[in-house]
Amino acid sequence: MDEARKVRINVADKSFVGERVKIVQATEPTSEIRLADGTLLRLRTVALKVTRLDDQWDNEGNPIYVVTSSNVMSAEDVPERYMRRVN
Repeated sequence: MDEARKVRINVADKSFVGERVKIVQATEPTSEIRLADGTLLRLRTVALKVTRLDDQWDNEGNPIYVVTSSNVMSAEDVPERYMRRVN
C-alpha cells in the first residue's frame, strides 16, 4: 500500500482501502432555506477530502467515492423575538 496516497477508511461499520484524490476545483453553491418564522438559512457544503474506494463500484460500474465534508450555515432575517442581546 502506497502510504502517500492510500488510506484506510471506515464506512457504515466496514473498513475499506482507498486512494485519496486531490480536489483541484470545487463549486460550492449556497442553498437558501426560508423558515415559517421568517428566518433565512444559508447553507453551504464544503468538501474537505475525497477518497476513491479500491475494488468498489456502484450498480452502474462507477467507482465509489467517499467525500468528507463540513456544513457552513448562517442565519439571516431572524425575527427579533428569537435573538439574544450580545454586549
